[in-house]
Amino acid sequence: MKFIKYSLFAYIALMASCIKDNPDENTTDKVVTSDNGVYILNEGNYLFGNASVSYYDADKSTLQEDIFNGANKRALGDVAQSMTIANNKAYVVVNNSGKI
Repeated sequence: MKFIKYSLFAYIALMASCIKDNPDENTTDKVVTSDNGVYILNEGNYLFGNASVSYYDADKSTLQEDIFNGANKRALGDVAQSMTIANNKAYVVVNNSGKI
């Protein structure tokens, strides 16, 4: 009986501590870059398809999250591994999605 009571308490405590994030909805489709900024490649979790690319502007101290989705209207995919920029285009290698 004690085990069930403690298990129920632990379950309720875990569920009560979960809060869904509400990211800022003021995202734009166009990424505004500066000479003093960096791209951040977030690889995501394996098999979840939640990789993303963010851009940090050091001049304004701002972060634009998930810029790939904003620009392409689709998710990046599963486990982003590397990114390079050539001729003003960014190329991202994504491991488990068969995409470049």
